[in-house]
Amino acid sequence: MEKENKILKTFRYLCFSLVVVFGLTTIIGTGGGGGGGGGDDDSPAPAPVPEWSAINGGGDHTVALTTDGTLWAWGYNGYGQLGDGTTTDRHFPVQIGSGINWAKIATGHSHTVALKTDGTLWAWGYNNYGQLGDGSDTDRHSPVQIGVDTDWDEISAGRYHTVALKLDDTLWAWGYNSYGQLGDGTTDDSLSPVQIGAGTDWVEISAGWYHAGGIKTDDTLWAWGYNITGQLGDGTTTDRHAPVQID
Repeated sequence: MEKENKILKTFRYLCFSLVVVFGLTTIIGTGGGGGGGGGDDDSPAPAPVPEWSAINGGGDHTVALTTDGTLWAWGYNGYGQLGDGTTTDRHFPVQIGSGINWAKIATGHSHTVALKTDGTLWAWGYNNYGQLGDGSDTDRHSPVQIGVDTDWDEISAGRYHTVALKLDDTLWAWGYNSYGQLGDGTTDDSLSPVQIGAGTDWVEISAGWYHAGGIKTDDTLWAWGYNITGQLGDGTTTDRHAPVQID
């Protein structure tokens, strides 16, 4: 008899639990309009989920583009590298400005560069070595246009330097240059874009921590900058201050 009572109590408890669960589900599902489900749902419609098209990760921050050309960022923001006008860290994606014409993005350790569909170049974040290219060493907490040119085509960001290509296939670089990673034959930092050589045959670029590499129209491979572990691929551990062909 005692066993049967325990079973009966357990059954009643389960029934009560089901009533509570399904009752709450009904209330939530109707926007709080009552157990009978009557009334209109006055709660705001959920925001549409962005359709992501590109993403790039920096040292401790991330930036991304959506298919409609909007720019988003999140993560560490101590130098303004998110571009939202603050130095507040963001734990979820926040839209940067209201523009719908962002086309390409690249992140360095603590800075960000981007291209718009009109071919203009923009940058923000840490700028101690001129890696933003705006002619200063002042951090920027929101995107600033770099120069007035409208023929930028490709970008890549290293730790504290940036490399880029123009539509005429010329190579440009700026920022930190202690290891020759700009490729201009010096170890002098540059606060604004400088053309690397006179070639008009560059088609691909990629910036590493303190080095860079590129491919030309004839499919040859080139590299320059820091080389302590042979990261340039030229068979040595010697830094290169200008592009050298990698056989």
